[in-house]
Amino acid sequence: MTYMASRLVMAMAAWLSIVSSIITHNIMTAAEPRNNNHHRSSAESTNVFDLHTLSPGRFDPVDGFDPHFSHPPTNSYDRSSNVYDSGRQTNVYDSARQTNAFGIARKTNVYGSARQTNVFESGRGSNSYNNGRQSGTHDSGTPTNVYDNGRQSGTYDSGTPTNVYDNGRQAGTYDSGTPSNVYDNGRQSGTYDSGTPTNVYDNGRQTGTYDSGTPSNVYDNGRQTGTYDSGTPTNVYDNGPASFSSQCPPRCACFGETVDCARRGLTSMPRGVPPETQRLDLQGNDLTVIYDSDLANLRRLRILQLHDNNIHTITAGSFRDLQSLERM
Repeated sequence: MTYMASRLVMAMAAWLSIVSSIITHNIMTAAEPRNNNHHRSSAESTNVFDLHTLSPGRFDPVDGFDPHFSHPPTNSYDRSSNVYDSGRQTNVYDSARQTNAFGIARKTNVYGSARQTNVFESGRGSNSYNNGRQSGTHDSGTPTNVYDNGRQSGTYDSGTPTNVYDNGRQAGTYDSGTPSNVYDNGRQSGTYDSGTPTNVYDNGRQTGTYDSGTPSNVYDNGRQTGTYDSGTPTNVYDNGPASFSSQCPPRCACFGETVDCARRGLTSMPRGVPPETQRLDLQGNDLTVIYDSDLANLRRLRILQLHDNNIHTITAGSFRDLQSLERM
């Protein structure tokens, strides 16, 4: 009995010791601050914005937002360069330095709203002509030998077009060059352009064109409506409804019953003037002497024009066959 009582007392003492330890631990635990995550590393922090200060900080699941946390955010919109940033944007809609898409200030490759002008821009287009009723446009290259013979409706642009003529109804423009000795003895109203054309005549109703090179002695003495082109054509004639029984003299033009040798640079009377000739135009040459054989057999000649020459000698009998002469 005594032994059993002793064991019971020992058990109760042990139980009281355990209860006392538990109570002491709980009291200490309750007094200790809840700071289990106080030493959490900065790598574990979640970087967000403080919605009140808009400054980067750390949000701790236990402690809440820490505004003094100095680790820089990695996911905020502070240094974005690939989304809509009007300051440093370079690839999308950037109104300051946009270069590849629809830019406003320095747009260079697509249709920018600053320097875009229709489809063609550049600002230094030159040598554009409107020859009559031109309305279209061509670009670049170096077009040459382009003609508008009355009703051209096309156009051409840049480059250096040369030798563009419209001899009849041209209403456009022509450029540069030094044309010399260009005559219009009838109704020509066109123009000649660059190069140095010499001795080009239109003695009636020519509506064609002449082109590049140095054409010499090219004549249209009636109703020619064609064109001559490059090279050096010589002695090309259109004698209209000529009634001559023989060839026209070299370097002269023949149409109807008229022989036109004006301004041909002649130093002597032309040979082979047809006997049917009623008008002989020799003005504007360098004639100095008229021999008795020069005007022989021209019995039907009514008009003889010798103005603007240097004639100082006329041999006896030079006009003996000019039985129909009316005017000199």
